[in-house]
Amino acid sequence: MEGVYASGDCTLSIPPQLINAASKESKVASGVISDLIHEEF
Repeated sequence: MEGVYASGDCTLSIPPQLINAASKESKVASGVISDLIHEEF
């Protein structure tokens, strides 16, 4: 977290690996949510 505050701009300090991991996690989460919705209806 120190690097983020040192640069003063969060968007420039976020490594692409973190962005890719976050997008993968959100895809997994949306898949789980859609599975839950599918089972309920």
